[in-house]
Amino acid sequence: MGAFEPPPTDVVLTNKSGFCHGLRKPTGAVHVCYCLAPTRYVWQFDAYIQREDWGGPRAPRCVR
Repeated sequence: MGAFEPPPTDVVLTNKSGFCHGLRKPTGAVHVCYCLAPTRYVWQFDAYIQREDWGGPRAPRCVR
């Protein structure tokens, strides 16, 4: 999957608790991020990973 490239715009709004994957901000646009805190997966990784759906082939690589 490639990066998401939004149409020409002046402002890009994102909502994330960590970092945003694959967003290409258009040239000249302002990026405003509402960053949620605390980043639970850093401080309570085991509880976070159990609550999220991490099944399938990704699970062995993500949980070690």
